[in-house]
Amino acid sequence: LTAESRLRLREIRLELLGLSRSLRDEIYLLHKLRIQELPEILKEVLACQEIKLQLPTFQMDIEVEDAIVRSIREAARNSARHSRCTEFKVDFTFSNHSLEIRISDNGVGGISHADMSFGVRNIQEAIAALGGSVHWESDNSGSRYFLKVDLK
Repeated sequence: LTAESRLRLREIRLELLGLSRSLRDEIYLLHKLRIQELPEILKEVLACQEIKLQLPTFQMDIEVEDAIVRSIREAARNSARHSRCTEFKVDFTFSNHSLEIRISDNGVGGISHADMSFGVRNIQEAIAALGGSVHWESDNSGSRYFLKVDLK
């Protein structure tokens, strides 16, 4: 093979590798995430932080579970990237057919309502698609997300 042919084959191989990764990512997005997967997901995202998590004991629709897990994962990603936290906590409360989730960290804060990140928008969109709401606050003692979803 000529040097030019080898170079072209290498380019094709790299292009196929990129396509394989893209396809794997797309397939992963098709997988619905379950609440039971949350501890492992958080360990991956928050490698060095202490994670405090009590999983809910009641059943939810798979679409609701998927949106909640993806939202919690996004909040964890934000904490891992920006907050310099040492603790990440998730609390679930269920009452009157309503699920409330409080996600908090003890980092440096930094989420601004005026300068909302893609991550926060993703959380809002996922929960809004379920008919729920998201509120957050952030200061020098950390960030807190409050998610509420009606489960009827």
